[in-house]
Amino acid sequence: MKRVIFDCDNTMGIPGRDVDDGLALLYLLGRDDIDVVGVTTTHGNSTIQDVSRATSMLRDDLRLDIPVFTGAGSPSDVDTEAARFLVDKARELDGKLTVLATGSMTNLKAAQRLDPGFLARVNQIVIMGGVVRPLIVCGKPMAELNFACDPEAAHLVLQAPVPVMVAESHLCLPAFFGEAEWGRLCGTQSALFSYVCRKIERWYHGMGGFCMWDLVAALFVTAPELYESRLWVLESTIDDLKTGLLRLKPADRGSGTDQSTPGIIDLPDCIRDLDEFKSNVFEAWKKAAQRVQVQDVVGR
Repeated sequence: MKRVIFDCDNTMGIPGRDVDDGLALLYLLGRDDIDVVGVTTTHGNSTIQDVSRATSMLRDDLRLDIPVFTGAGSPSDVDTEAARFLVDKARELDGKLTVLATGSMTNLKAAQRLDPGFLARVNQIVIMGGVVRPLIVCGKPMAELNFACDPEAAHLVLQAPVPVMVAESHLCLPAFFGEAEWGRLCGTQSALFSYVCRKIERWYHGMGGFCMWDLVAALFVTAPELYESRLWVLESTIDDLKTGLLRLKPADRGSGTDQSTPGIIDLPDCIRDLDEFKSNVFEAWKKAAQRVQVQDVVGR
């Protein structure tokens, strides 16, 4: 079983804000092979106050026995309860901790500053973020919102001396939550599914569907075989990462480099089977529905 800290900028339930972090957490909760040892919040989709409030509300609404730690509200926040928790868990689990990071990378930067051995103690870092070319969504340019929040932190984490996987924005675009997924979610009789429908309906209807960005990273933690993986050498500077730009060259597999070499990242070319991807998501959500107790929060 993988021990996971989910480092996120969850805003599910906040009007006009994205919902994918919350859906990724529900996916993790439904997996038999995942132990979510804690959730750390960071800036990104909104302010740290909004993110922490939304995440604590999600935990309380579902009566989850998972600690939530408030993290960085800006790139300069380096001594937070989230950073201290990351350091403590990495030491405790020593080589057995996976970090799933789906917001800014500031908490990981802060943990590394508190403990220069932090990144080396992590078993795996899985990230959602970055672009390899301009990102166009529904015919409109879209700014990268994770690495660009704290490019210094992104540069540090991408060069960690452990396996690093990046769910780059274009990899995520085909994982679209549309009419079929909405019908499948809201047509399933369970307290959790009804709760999720209420939480995401304004975002879904306002956007006409949405990309399941952070779920793409979450599924790599549990089912990497669904991805066409490829190793790259990171050549991005901190200036590049101010726009989230990933400058890469193919890794030379014959040179002795591997995924633990600093600057080598796994950036998959594609999701092999989108139907299987979505099937995995819904199966995990169904299991999560059997495990959580949803409070009566109609109207909230």
